[in-house]
Amino acid sequence: MDHWGIHTPEKGNKVLLPSEVLATVINWSVPLPMTFRIQPHLRNKEFLVGVDEFTAPSEHIVVPKWLFDQMDIKETHIAEISLVPALPKCAKLQLQAHEMRFMEMQDFRGFLEINLRDFVVLTKGDTIQLKKQYGDKRPYNVDIKELWYAVGQGQSKKFIPTKSCCTLGCELNLDFLTALDYEEPEPELTKGQSKVSSSQKLEDRSEAWFGGGIRVDGKEAKYSKLKNDEDWN
Repeated sequence: MDHWGIHTPEKGNKVLLPSEVLATVINWSVPLPMTFRIQPHLRNKEFLVGVDEFTAPSEHIVVPKWLFDQMDIKETHIAEISLVPALPKCAKLQLQAHEMRFMEMQDFRGFLEINLRDFVVLTKGDTIQLKKQYGDKRPYNVDIKELWYAVGQGQSKKFIPTKSCCTLGCELNLDFLTALDYEEPEPELTKGQSKVSSSQKLEDRSEAWFGGGIRVDGKEAKYSKLKNDEDWN
């Protein structure tokens, strides 16, 4: 997508910033990769993003469309931007896809690892959007459920939970929760099975009993109790 004659990023969470931002931070001790916090006015939510280029028009931020939609703002909306201190490197990531079609994709782990290269930072509770370049181009929405960074090495290595972390140059351990639209399959009936067992049917049948009565010829009537279920047939 192109705005103001410049190419807008479509994947990941890298944005375009104006050149005056670079002029402001260039003499600072800036951690790399640079991460910025976008805080739209009138929204109680902030978004952490990376930067692709400093080529946006003055006083403008250009973001991928999927991220712009998540911000739920208009193009004329005002937002504050600030530089984020260095974030820990992500070591472990727990995700949950919105749809089973993501989990049913051939090599969905490989697809995810490739697409995560377009993301500089991930934040717990966010939803990221991924797309295929070919074939089915419907987007995949994936929730970020948990994030950890690692301390130590070998047997002393520990995973520490974190709210946000950098994903560039990381070796990620990926953990997937069941997709949001997953439904438990109904058990299949095999030969000789039914939803109601024969013993249940017998329990539901009342025991039949015939009491005494008077015959039309005035003699005493004989009565009997059915001995078993076969007498019903």
